[in-house]
Amino acid sequence: MKFKKRFLMCLAIVGVLLAPSVAKAGDANALNKWMTEVPDSDQMINTDVAGITARFAPVRGAGQSIKRNQKFYMAFFDDGGETHVNQDGTATACVENSGSPPCVSAPLFIASESALFCVDGDIGNATVVAGNTIRVRLCADSSCTEVTSVIYGGSLTEDVNGATTCGEGGYSFAGLDNSSIGGQWTYVELIGSPSNGDEIIVWAVGH
Repeated sequence: MKFKKRFLMCLAIVGVLLAPSVAKAGDANALNKWMTEVPDSDQMINTDVAGITARFAPVRGAGQSIKRNQKFYMAFFDDGGETHVNQDGTATACVENSGSPPCVSAPLFIASESALFCVDGDIGNATVVAGNTIRVRLCADSSCTEVTSVIYGGSLTEDVNGATTCGEGGYSFAGLDNSSIGGQWTYVELIGSPSNGDEIIVWAVGH
């Protein structure tokens, strides 16, 4: 009987240790804060130095929020096949498509009537990079976990002409009835596979 109790206790401990890594896949990450400016390319690929100088958007209440006429940025930069995100001022590796750790943004509260989300698959490059794709999720609360959020609209990527794709609240073909996401928590995640050297910028504009 004692052996059985010890065995069950070991299983419980292992479960506790494994649960965080399983639960985090696809969740928003509060440390991957939205920025008020596009980060420097060299800083974004250098994981050895804690020195990304791009300013973060302010935190209000439970987290960052975007108001009318504000513009915030999220960046995913590739360096030799490893994607980096600005994690609290440090270039940190992440994995697209709900990998571990996932390439996601911090939760963002839409304090305006709605917000336009846009993506540039490789800033400063005229070549279309169709694989660099993001999607927007709406959350049930400020925690913005994958299991308490839903994908809003279709994925956003560059079109065949190389133009930047934008979506009302992340919805590329939104009509008047579904364009407003005011009062919602949201976050973005990278689901495409960046090519070597790609510099992916997502921006949100409150309106």
